[in-house]
Amino acid sequence: MNRLKLPLAALALAPLLLPAPAAAEASLAAYGAVREGLLAVWDELPLTVEAATLSDGPATGFGQFTPRSSREFAPGETVNVYAELIGYGASETADGYYLRQLDADLTLLDAAGNVRASQPAFFTSSTKTRQRLLETWLSFTVTLSDFEPGEYRLHYVVHDRAGEKQTSFELPITLTPAPPAGG
Repeated sequence: MNRLKLPLAALALAPLLLPAPAAAEASLAAYGAVREGLLAVWDELPLTVEAATLSDGPATGFGQFTPRSSREFAPGETVNVYAELIGYGASETADGYYLRQLDADLTLLDAAGNVRASQPAFFTSSTKTRQRLLETWLSFTVTLSDFEPGEYRLHYVVHDRAGEKQTSFELPITLTPAPPAGG
């Protein structure tokens, strides 16, 4: 028998042996210890995009989006992007809050990798909270109406101003020809 299994099993059963208020208190203490450990690991993580996808509209919250089934866009059609981010920092403010500061640059690359358009600080966000957030989502919206049909890549560089980190990700898209006039 593995020596770790017995202590883990005993730890799992301990709340059952305690009166309800004591079990709740033990669970809250365990949660606090686990959260502190998670924050220590979090601070060592590189800034990372865990999920990035095209969506059928702007996201309304963390994990609250509809994935787009196609990467093709008609002229003037809005491109929506959803991304989840981990490893970002938060600076403490003098009034006891945590401040998360993110921004992103957008570059449109053609099939050959040539820059067709670029917009630094395409997105900026500053969030002030009482607790450090461990779930963050980004929702980007762009309309590409002045570009020829073809294969492109949306290249995003996300900057974490509080944690002094950055990361990047790309999503391929296809701009389709305009429908024939009168069709």
